[in-house]
Amino acid sequence: MDRTMNRCLTFFFAISFPVIAQDWFIQNSKSSITFEVEAKTQTVQGTFKNYRLSSFQYNGRAESLKGSISIETGSVYTRNTRRDNHLRQDDFFYTEKFPLATVTVLEVTPGENGPVARISLSIRDKKKEYLVEKLQLETALKSVRARGKFLVNRMDFDLKGNLLENQIMDDEVLVGFDLVLERLR
Repeated sequence: MDRTMNRCLTFFFAISFPVIAQDWFIQNSKSSITFEVEAKTQTVQGTFKNYRLSSFQYNGRAESLKGSISIETGSVYTRNTRRDNHLRQDDFFYTEKFPLATVTVLEVTPGENGPVARISLSIRDKKKEYLVEKLQLETALKSVRARGKFLVNRMDFDLKGNLLENQIMDDEVLVGFDLVLERLR
């Protein structure tokens, strides 16, 4: 078999079969998972420092993307130690009982303004689906970069806080992500 035919067959098999998560990793130094919520006196911005790929399938086409990311809720960081410690308590993330939040990409479909991802978000013992419209995807055989934002109502996940927080903090939280995934082989 000549070299050209061999390369064509290799490329065909590479894009025809899903690649599993163990072949991929999140490049954490180039990635971020963020949140932003309005309060009466300020906009609180934060990030999660620790997250990992739990599962991943991708065969070279955006529509083939499926997977799951586990986020360590105890890694919440808002540049305010007192607030971070409070967010870890049982009236918010309750990290002792629920150490992980999970985002699962259920499907990616073409949209009017680019790809749209249907995702499932699990926090504490609650789960809800969202659409990430205007998903920005940069894909290649050995890397994927996904960027987007979506609104979450914190009350849907029992992230209630105490009475004072509920009076000064909006229920709507803007969640953003910029994830760079790279293939090991």
